Parts: sequence; structure tokens; C-alpha cells
Amino acid sequence: IAAHDYCTENNWDFKIVTESIKESPLFARADIILPHLMHPGLNQEKLGSLLSLFETSSNITFESICPNMNWNDENYRYLLHLIGLGKLIEEPFGVFDSDTVIKVFAS
Repeated sequence: IAAHDYCTENNWDFKIVTESIKESPLFARADIILPHLMHPGLNQEKLGSLLSLFETSSNITFESICPNMNWNDENYRYLLHLIGLGKLIEEPFGVFDSDTVIKVFAS
């Protein structure tokens, strides 16, 4: 009950998750994004300049921003961080390869 109340107070959804979640596409996506979402020391100015790229183009691929597509690529870390924050979304959902299109998330 305390966990549910805490989530309600913080406008979070409360869900009980079982081992079956590990087989879902959402788990695979979260497994990729979470380390980047929690990455300390990200430069806010860099995050802002990366987001500004999406003001002029709606069809930006991962490869056009981060050709190396790996954890050592700073832009890759920043993109996954912005996706984790819910500011950007990938299409197709849950696919993080070179031709995946990144868009501004609109609810």
C-alpha cells in the first residue's frame, strides 16, 4: 500500500511486474535506455542543441547523428537519454539501429 501511495503522490503508475516482463519488447527497450537515462554528467547545452536538430527536420536517423552506434559515441548516449526522458521517440518502436527514425515525441 505504501508503494502505491508513493506512486500516486508522484503521479506515477503503480504496476506489479513479474518475470514474464523480461520477454516483452518493452523490457528489451528499457534495458537499452535505462543506463543512458541514468547517465550522470550530461551537458544540458548539448542536450538542447541535439533537440534543436529536430526543429528543422522530422526524418532524422540514428546514423545521421551517431554513425558509430555504440556506447562510446557521445551522441548515441545523448539520444538514448532524450528517448528515455520521453522527449524523443524511435520508429519503429524499440529498434535502435542505423536506419531507425528519431522524432520528437508528441502525445
